[in-house]
Amino acid sequence: MQVQNAFEVAQSSDAVWDLLMDVPQVVSCVPGATLLDTVGEDRWNAELRVQLGPMAMVFDSEVTRVEADRGAGTVRLAVKARERNGRGGASAEIRSELMEVADGTRVTVETDMRLQGAVARIGRSEIIEDRSEEHKYEL
Repeated sequence: MQVQNAFEVAQSSDAVWDLLMDVPQVVSCVPGATLLDTVGEDRWNAELRVQLGPMAMVFDSEVTRVEADRGAGTVRLAVKARERNGRGGASAEIRSELMEVADGTRVTVETDMRLQGAVARIGRSEIIEDRSEEHKYEL
């Protein structure tokens, strides 16, 4: 499933880039996410609490920065997550792209998500898309 979000911030692309490179800070901008620990320079463990339809779920997640190209203004993260109660899991590739605009920077976030197990049955694409639109990232 593909989900795309875009937003603009009144900050320079350099300032937004610096934030994107600070994954612990990015995690704090994601509703329901909590950083658990830093595993290495490009790896983190996080907890993600989500409500999908009638189900509340908690995922243990590994986040890896796969690529960062400052010149192109792109960052790619890979996420692997398992639901704590064994109801399935998810994996995602998240690609962020920065583009300077008149009043700051436009950030486009494309997420390619794959759901497995009960999570896939509960998390129909329209629910996931609705949830992604409810929360705008706060920078």
